[in-house]
This record gives sequence, structure tokens and C-alpha cells, in this order.
Amino acid sequence: MPSLVTLTGLDGSGKSTCADELVRYFARRGARCTYVHQFSFLTPGVRHVMDWMTQRPWRAIQAFIADAGTDFDRGAPGREHRGRMTTQAARLIVGFGLVGLGFVRTWWRMLRLRSYDVIVFDRYFYDDLVRAEWKFGVPFSRWRTLSTLVPRPDLVIYLTPSPYVSWRRKKRRDATLGAFLRKDMLYRGWMQHLRSCALNLHSLPTDDRPVEAMTAEAVRLASQLLPDGPSHTDHDAV
Repeated sequence: MPSLVTLTGLDGSGKSTCADELVRYFARRGARCTYVHQFSFLTPGVRHVMDWMTQRPWRAIQAFIADAGTDFDRGAPGREHRGRMTTQAARLIVGFGLVGLGFVRTWWRMLRLRSYDVIVFDRYFYDDLVRAEWKFGVPFSRWRTLSTLVPRPDLVIYLTPSPYVSWRRKKRRDATLGAFLRKDMLYRGWMQHLRSCALNLHSLPTDDRPVEAMTAEAVRLASQLLPDGPSHTDHDAV
């Protein structure tokens, strides 16, 4: 199996910038390296099929979740209770669906790209877990063993900007600052768990740091994977 490098952290932390530099670094070292974005699909064909199969029902379910809490007679306690239960059930369905899709994406890409020496993941399955809990309130952080369902990375680089800085960098303001603070807390919890699993995880602060210094540090961390040239490493579970 290829060596696996993953970059994780809040939106706007510099993951894609570091990933691009790592791909160039491994190419200069003579390794066959490829870049993968966890939240994108492999081909336009797959994107089209998944849009038809999941995104349209997804939007319908999201609209249903938004309406379920108000679409009942507030004067009838029984209906109110059923409305809340329905909302919780819908959130569970969507949250588990998101994580299940991330699980399938991760393994499909690992198997499809197994002939490479190095795969650089811009986000990983851990980001799927954070995103599902953050968006839909499903407490995946209580089930830390979910991290063992995917291949164990050889290197995890956790970019740690201040959530205030990250929020300001975000192009789409589709989340409040308070929501970003909560997302940052979820990331910190998951990264603490991964460290307890003896994962090769390094934090990379990005506040008030030039881009060149940030990418140079990412390259320094990744350089340990190819000390004598390209190699292949078998992956265990976390």
C-alpha cells in the first residue's frame, strides 16, 4: 500500500496549500505521488451519479429537518414530541449517511490509487466524522473507535489556526463564529484521541506565519517518509 499523508483542520487553515507543496516535494524525490480531496468525487461521471442519488434527497431531508420542528400543533404535546423525535431521527439518518459515504470514498480511493508511492489527502475520514457531528449533531465523538475503520495514515498534519482567523479567511460565510468555535473544539477532541492511539500526528500552527514557512514545515515533517527514496508501507488500523 502507498504511504499516506493526511492534512486536517478547520476551513481556511492552509490544507490545500500544504498539500500542493507536498505533492511537488514527493515528485522531486522521484516518488509517484497523487493528490486527493476527501470531499470531492473521483470523476465527473461519479459526481453526476452521486448528485442524482444523494444530493437531491439530501436537500429534501435537510428541508424536512428544518421544518419538522415547526410543522406541528404547539398546543398538542403529543405532536410536539413526535416532531422532535422525527427531527432527531432525520439528523441521525443524514449524519450516518455522510459518514458512510466518507468511509466508502476513503477505501475506494485507497484501493484505486494503490499503485502510487504516496497519497496526499486534503482532509480525511476524520474530517467526515467532525463534519457530521458539527452539522447534524450526531455524537460521533462518543464512538472514537470509528477512526479504526480506515487505513492508518503514516503522517497526519493537523493545521491549527485560531478559529477566529479561520472564520475570517472563509470565503462563504455559511456558519457563524460560534459554530466555528464548536467545530474547532470537535477537531481538538478527535486529534487528542488520535494522539492517544500513537498516531504519527503533528500540529502545525498557521497563525501569523508566512505561507513559505508553513509549507516548509509540512515538507520537513513529510521528509521522514522517504529517507532513502520511494517505499511502500503496509497500513494497520488506528
